[in-house]
Amino acid sequence: MEDFDSGDVLYNNHTIVNLRHGEKLKNYRTSIGFVFQNFGLIDELSIYDNLNIATYGLKLKQNDKAVLFKSSLNKVKLDKNLDTKICALSGGEQQRVSLAKVLIKRYNLILIDEPTASLDVQNANNIIELIKSISNQDNVIVISTHDENVVKICDKKIEL
Repeated sequence: MEDFDSGDVLYNNHTIVNLRHGEKLKNYRTSIGFVFQNFGLIDELSIYDNLNIATYGLKLKQNDKAVLFKSSLNKVKLDKNLDTKICALSGGEQQRVSLAKVLIKRYNLILIDEPTASLDVQNANNIIELIKSISNQDNVIVISTHDENVVKICDKKIEL
């Protein structure tokens, strides 16, 4: 994350501007989930390996990880073998893996950048439905988008 030039940022009623670098990283890793426009996945790695990145800091056994990963993939309606390489997936499938990745940890805040930008209409609609379904949990989802269909599912709209 970038350093701040000025101002203050409050998260859970605590300022995060003056936190030491390590404290900021810990806060980001445990509280904030990111879904990037380009999916933020490593193409050469498998679905398992990409999802495994999200377990950093969690004490899970291998069997428990596989069950958790399958459950997360099921929630985003992706029925693929965990050994499948990311580069073998379509854009819509990659976006769903990216969403599954943020479901592994129960983040309080999920930041989603242009979730439908590179998807065809059907996959875009599927992603919109998935975002709606995960927003019913105890979290806040912030989405940046130019897609009016995404805007329609949001509780609040802020234009910059």
